[in-house]
Amino acid sequence: TIKGTAFLDLPPGVCPPKWPQAVFAGVTVQLLDSLGSVVTSAVTGSDGTYELGGIAPGTYTVRFLERDGLDLIAKGAGNPP
Repeated sequence: TIKGTAFLDLPPGVCPPKWPQAVFAGVTVQLLDSLGSVVTSAVTGSDGTYELGGIAPGTYTVRFLERDGLDLIAKGAGNPP
């Protein structure tokens, strides 16, 4: 089982300190096998969490589908501004 939370990680000063991250509800999360085929998918809940279960051991990639014009990437991927 793979679990996680989809959220917007904003730099300091962009939003109030009491609200450093905004969760994304309704984001489609896909699990891809080593050939790039979708093995399973889920939609994030109101708290941004998702769970991809019932998978065999192996090498996978988690992909977040674009939503509301935003490109969503895994933590640590991409080039921050």
